[in-house]
Amino acid sequence: MTFFMNRIILLTFVVLALVVLKLLFANRMLREKHQGKMKQLKKSQLVLSQKQEKLMEKTAISSQFQKEHKSGMRKLNEEIFFLQKTLFDLLSKK
Repeated sequence: MTFFMNRIILLTFVVLALVVLKLLFANRMLREKHQGKMKQLKKSQLVLSQKQEKLMEKTAISSQFQKEHKSGMRKLNEEIFFLQKTLFDLLSKK
């Protein structure tokens, strides 16, 4: 009876050792996969950061152009108003 009990205990230890080895191997594979994904994520983050910087530069240029455009349109409107006023004054005098 003790012979079978010893064999069962030994078989249990062997099975548990195999399970532990399998888990260690799976853990190593998952860790490597995770590191690969993290490298990919860092690359993506770097690319997105560069794209964001380019977008911010374009936005700054666009904003500057928009301000210049509004200023130019305001001056043009003032000039048109002045010319209309002058034309109205000239027509009124005649």
